Amino acid sequence: MKRLISSFAFWHRIVYRTVTISEMGPQEPKDVTRDTARDLSALVGELAALKADAIHWLTDPEYAALRHHLEAAHAAAEAALVEARAVFEENGPTG
Repeated sequence: MKRLISSFAFWHRIVYRTVTISEMGPQEPKDVTRDTARDLSALVGELAALKADAIHWLTDPEYAALRHHLEAAHAAAEAALVEARAVFEENGPTG
């Protein structure tokens, strides 16, 4: 029987990979911006799915705070993605 990965384990892997990659040495700022925008895009999608599941399944009033925090996290991630894309477009893609 397959065991689902807990949210903590999932996010721990993402953060660990990000830290490991960033410690590899100097990188071009344009590359970092592009990679950050790509990672944020995946994060926004994951938060949207979590938010949709919470809205659908966690309807009791006791879950209102969780739904609110997911909404805030999703909005913050979307704002960061918009900013990262704007910076990437301003600097131009690398060839």
